[in-house]
Amino acid sequence: VENVFPGPQGASVDIVLPEDVFPDGQRHLMSVFVRQRGVYTLVVDQSGHPVADLGDHVGLGGFSGTSVTADGRHVVGYHAVDDGDHILDSRIYVADPEGHWKIPVENIPIGYKPKMSRVGPFMAYEEPQTGVIHVGALVVNAQ
Repeated sequence: VENVFPGPQGASVDIVLPEDVFPDGQRHLMSVFVRQRGVYTLVVDQSGHPVADLGDHVGLGGFSGTSVTADGRHVVGYHAVDDGDHILDSRIYVADPEGHWKIPVENIPIGYKPKMSRVGPFMAYEEPQTGVIHVGALVVNAQ
C-alpha cells in the first residue's frame, strides 16, 4: 500500500480518519495522525494528495475540522480544551478550506463536533458537558 499522505519530513502517517466530502466530490476532509506531529486536519484531493493543511487539533489556535458546508465554501470544526478527563471549554470555528483563516462562531458559548447539513445552512453541534444537541442555521457574513 502506497502512503499518499506524507507526514512532516517524510514521516509515515499512523492513522487517517475521513471526516467529510466536499460537494464537488473531488476533495475530502480528513483527520490525520502522525507520531511526530500529532493530529491535524487536512483537505486532500481524489488521489489522496494534500490540498490544504487546516492545522493541528491541539495547542494554541487548534482546530479539529469536522464538516463541510453544503456549498463547499467553508469547513466547520472546533477547538476543545480538556483536563485529561473532561472538556473544560470548546468553541466552534468556521474556516476557509484553503487554510488561510478561521474564526469563532459567535453566539455559541460552548460547542463540540459540529456537523453541517447536506442541504442549506443548517448545523448541529453538541454541548459537551450536558450532551444536549443544538440545531441552527450557520450564517457567514463576508466582511
